[in-house]
Amino acid sequence: KLLKKLTFRKPRVPFYSNAAGGPLAEGESIRGAMLNQMTSPVRWDELMRSQAEAGIRSWIEVGPKAVLGKMVSRCRKRQHQRGPRERSREP
Repeated sequence: KLLKKLTFRKPRVPFYSNAAGGPLAEGESIRGAMLNQMTSPVRWDELMRSQAEAGIRSWIEVGPKAVLGKMVSRCRKRQHQRGPRERSREP
C-alpha cells in the first residue's frame, strides 16, 4: 500500500532490480519492480552480469553480515570461468 502512495521519479543513478535482472530508467517501472520484487524470484546472476556489462565493479553492502558481497564474488567468479560462447547462451 505504501509504494502505491509514493511518487517515483526518474532516477539520477541507475536503479537495478533483482527481480528484473537489470537496470530500470523510469519511476513507474521502478515502482512496479519494487512491488514484484517482494514476490518474484531473484535473478541474481543476470543482475550481476548486467551490472558488469555496464562497467560496475564495486558494490557497497549495508548490513551486519557480508552475505551479498560473498554472493557477488561467487557470481563474478562463475562468469569469468565461462567461455564467451557459454555466456552468450545464458538467459
